[in-house]
Amino acid sequence: MRWWSPPAPPPVQVVNNHQTPVEPPPETVPESRPAAPALAAEWKAFDSTERQAELYRAAADLYQQEHDPLSAVRCYGRSLDAAPEQTQTVSAGDDWLLMAIKDARKKEKRDAKPVD
Repeated sequence: MRWWSPPAPPPVQVVNNHQTPVEPPPETVPESRPAAPALAAEWKAFDSTERQAELYRAAADLYQQEHDPLSAVRCYGRSLDAAPEQTQTVSAGDDWLLMAIKDARKKEKRDAKPVD
């Protein structure tokens, strides 16, 4: 019965005929990491008063490259909120996520019921 056996001892490293337990090296965490390019671009868009739609879209594209689709969706949505109405349609330059968001917004407007 294997589960009744005692746990295995930690690995031992022999150095100069002395036995010392092997400890993993401590993880080093830099004190101040530079902000990710996508995050920096999003803050630039947030602080901007002009070209906000373009800046949010650029940040969303960077998030896509960093494999962070949740943040990309947030930035694409803010980009569409700040963009003029004529840019709300799907175009050839859009990536798959932006196309899906634009399509969903179009369907939402089409199927919305008027408020009484």
